[in-house]
Amino acid sequence: MPKTAWVDADKNHRPLFASFTCTIPRPRTAHGRTLAHPKPWEYEVQAYIRQLKPPVQRDVTLLGLIDGALGSVAQFVYQMHPEMPVALIRVAAVSVEYRGQGGQLADATMEALLSRVATDLDAHGRGQALVVARVNLSNTPSQALMTRHGFMPDGGRTDALQEWTMLIDW
Repeated sequence: MPKTAWVDADKNHRPLFASFTCTIPRPRTAHGRTLAHPKPWEYEVQAYIRQLKPPVQRDVTLLGLIDGALGSVAQFVYQMHPEMPVALIRVAAVSVEYRGQGGQLADATMEALLSRVATDLDAHGRGQALVVARVNLSNTPSQALMTRHGFMPDGGRTDALQEWTMLIDW
């Protein structure tokens, strides 16, 4: 995997979001009618990323840039509860160009995100945080990513999403 530079998104990165692709195009019939996407959760994540307009107060949008191209995106927000801060992962995705490589960039993205949470909160005198993500029940690669990084499925579940949590200390 090529070297990845981790940077905070700012308004200069906005053009990169508009063309970010983390899934295949929606299929079409022979007559050109658009069909449902085979992995709607990927399509929803891609649509969310394409509309991002950082910086937004309290959001952290972390970019994995590879030779200036957008290789991955992770966005999270802090919720500062008195008992313990929570980092809620809103989205994490890898460009189709870097998928299918055994999760290398996905793992690097998660490691960069967790490191950033620890660095930010350590600067505020906090030594631990709860990290929360919601993963589509059909998204087995993301479930495997969560498991590899020590997240556990939690009780929070809807028809389509499973909540995954991890307590991190530093």
